[in-house]
Amino acid sequence: MSSFKAALVLVLGFAWLQSALAQSVPGTKLPLMGFSNSASTSTCIGDPVTPLCAVETFEACRRRAEWPLCAEVGVDPGDRLHFGPGENIKLSYHPYEVVGTRTIRVAFAPKPRDGVPSIEWRPGDVAVRLWWQECPPIKKCVIETQAHPTKKFGEGCRTFEFCAKYRAPHTYIVRRAGHRWVLVARYDELEHTDLQGDFWNRK
Repeated sequence: MSSFKAALVLVLGFAWLQSALAQSVPGTKLPLMGFSNSASTSTCIGDPVTPLCAVETFEACRRRAEWPLCAEVGVDPGDRLHFGPGENIKLSYHPYEVVGTRTIRVAFAPKPRDGVPSIEWRPGDVAVRLWWQECPPIKKCVIETQAHPTKKFGEGCRTFEFCAKYRAPHTYIVRRAGHRWVLVARYDELEHTDLQGDFWNRK
């Protein structure tokens, strides 16, 4: 896949996020990743002083297309710099749950996939496992606002009614670099099915 197509797929795959202030999903304690820092639960986005802060900073970068945030965790956004988020991104809630953290004690490399060599995890690296949800807006409501004379696009359409959990969690590997943590690798466990048995379930 060309870098242009890869960047386009990533942009189209961004989770829709809310722009209104929110702290957690009603009735739960799950944090939210919002379309701005004030709309997000985390208070350390852009300041990766812990492993989780580094992961949240990276996700804020890629989901919001705030590319300078990627530099804070050592990630080069490459061709994605030419793309920005669409309006629909602002209309959904995106809760997440931390379902695992582990410090790497012995060097480990996941199984290669599609001929791409694995990145070795070093002792001292930290694995953070998040399970994301997506709560899309009410589709009929969004359509009705497109030509509405007074309402903004998507106004009043956000909801927690249709939340769906991702089919698998994501694993992030971060490494200390001075006073901050940087991202080494990110894995969608729907594709890297070996991680649960070979790493997370390993004693």
